[in-house]
Amino acid sequence: MNYKGINVIISAVTEETVGQEKERKLALHFRGDVKPMLLNKINLKVLAAMFGTDTKAWMGEEVNLFNDLSVNYNGAQGGLRIRPPMQQQKTREQATAELYAKSAAADARTSRLEDDSSIPF
Repeated sequence: MNYKGINVIISAVTEETVGQEKERKLALHFRGDVKPMLLNKINLKVLAAMFGTDTKAWMGEEVNLFNDLSVNYNGAQGGLRIRPPMQQQKTREQATAELYAKSAAADARTSRLEDDSSIPF
């Protein structure tokens, strides 16, 4: 996972018992070959702000998982965070095609202005 993170789709939200104290935590499960993620308070707040507090409504939603290097936990740097999904980067061919389409549209507008003999000046 790089600084851009990875977009994933939530497939389930479960409650798990973890640790020696048998603490109950919510876990996000994702489509594809992605391990489940135990949710801490910050990630829970982010999800609630994005999708509401009904965890059933989170299923099918897309999020971006990324490593936040500003997190420092017990001497370990970095922590898994959630944010809205990142837009996929366009391929070079897609970007070129969009540029040509925009250029053609601009040329069409310009030629309409040049051919408009009704302009009184």
